[in-house]
Amino acid sequence: MNKSTKNNQKSKAKLGVILKEADLVSASQVKMALEYQIKYPCLRLGEILSIQGWIDSRTCDFFASKWDKLVELDYRKPLGYYFLEAGLLEKSDIQLILSEQQNRQDRFGTIAIKRGYLKPSTVDFFLKYLFPDELGSSSVRTLDSLIRSRQRKYSYYLEVIKRNNQTNQNLKLQNVNLVSSIAD
Repeated sequence: MNKSTKNNQKSKAKLGVILKEADLVSASQVKMALEYQIKYPCLRLGEILSIQGWIDSRTCDFFASKWDKLVELDYRKPLGYYFLEAGLLEKSDIQLILSEQQNRQDRFGTIAIKRGYLKPSTVDFFLKYLFPDELGSSSVRTLDSLIRSRQRKYSYYLEVIKRNNQTNQNLKLQNVNLVSSIAD
């Protein structure tokens, strides 16, 4: 095996590791793709994963050709840009998320997870490498904040019900007093 083939194998293994860490493919899918690659050496790992239907070819191309460069850059674009570039979200998905984000206090990744567009582990992967300061605000914490938010909402509704019940009781007492005063 010559040096360029070894480097090619190394970068392909790296692509598999990255895709697995991002939770976009499983370890067994990478292993099978590497086995196919032995039979079909003219195919790249990403092509095999895509042909098998395990991942979109745009996603493989993004991680194979752009990921390492993006991680090194100091300047960052919005998170949705990277999901779009990776073929993980469409423009219409991003527009829906941004629209929903204006009405709520949730973060972009949280909404993408809630809508079922992305896995929490995939959002965490992007945050870990592109926005490490934001990692704490990803899916795990937002699940806790979602639970707290629902608890606050539940408490609020209970308070409203209690006030309504109290108001109803006061109205009944007023009606009883009114009826009593009329009867007298």
